[in-house]
Amino acid sequence: MSKILLLAFLMLSGSTILYSQEEKIEENEDVLELEIEEDDIFDEEELSLKKQLGNFKHPFIKLSTGISTPTFKRETRETIDNFKAIFGFKKYSDKLYKKDKNNKSDKIIKELSYNGLLVENYSNESGLFNSEPETNYQLSYWNFGFAHGEGYGYKLGEHSDIILGQESGFSWLKMQYAFDINRDAEGNALTEFDFLQQRLGDDVRFSSYFESFVKIRPLEFISLDLGYQRNIIYPRFQFWYWTVSGLTEGVASAVTDAFIKKISKSSPYAGPAVNFILKNAISYAFMELRKKNMNWPISGEEPLIINSFNLGINLHF
Repeated sequence: MSKILLLAFLMLSGSTILYSQEEKIEENEDVLELEIEEDDIFDEEELSLKKQLGNFKHPFIKLSTGISTPTFKRETRETIDNFKAIFGFKKYSDKLYKKDKNNKSDKIIKELSYNGLLVENYSNESGLFNSEPETNYQLSYWNFGFAHGEGYGYKLGEHSDIILGQESGFSWLKMQYAFDINRDAEGNALTEFDFLQQRLGDDVRFSSYFESFVKIRPLEFISLDLGYQRNIIYPRFQFWYWTVSGLTEGVASAVTDAFIKKISKSSPYAGPAVNFILKNAISYAFMELRKKNMNWPISGEEPLIINSFNLGINLHF
């Protein structure tokens, strides 16, 4: 079910916004007094690390909440509520596309990138979204780590826009359980979630995640988020295996980036939607591959998966 909902979320969000933007041609919008050659659009700027970090100078706070579903070894349990906060710095910039110097129809693509500290709480007691549980197999935990997000979008007004993007990060947590381990007559864990508690215990564990989001900014200082998030909680952290897995995904992402840049140069309005669909499809595919092998393509244990649908608000300063 979550696969169908995610696919619908990606396709509808991307295609609907792309269609609406192609219908709208801004003929006399004097936003940037800047001429950029076609080959320079969406190319990486050659900046020093110090200058790149200096671009992230605008603070923001992201607050979100939603409903989460834990899954372990294909066994799914009752939903829990999630609450997320990110405190960080962002950069907003405009990408001006001018097909030729005689074309007065400038196309402006918004670009967003941010980094921040992540704090999350997954609760089985808040009662905000989750209903009365049928069993006591529920989890809760606090999550602390780092988050990075980026995306492209469309200018809607002087201080309003819509961004299609992706957020990812890693964190550390300590699991809490609303149940004791149930065992059979031979002393073995009775269900998969009984085995999960036996395996994870109450030690500190490593987690990584990605979130695909649509961010609508109606006012200069406020934006609203709608997102789908998937967390992987590792039974144990194997640094080199995790690194190989990350590099494998990085290669796939780099190839996708090159393809997206070609599309963006040819059709700037298609860039944000194509970027949103392809980048999130890559992340989701690798998350699926890691459901059985947490450090795919290296074989290993099955991790705990948390799927979430979130609503959020961002405060821009």
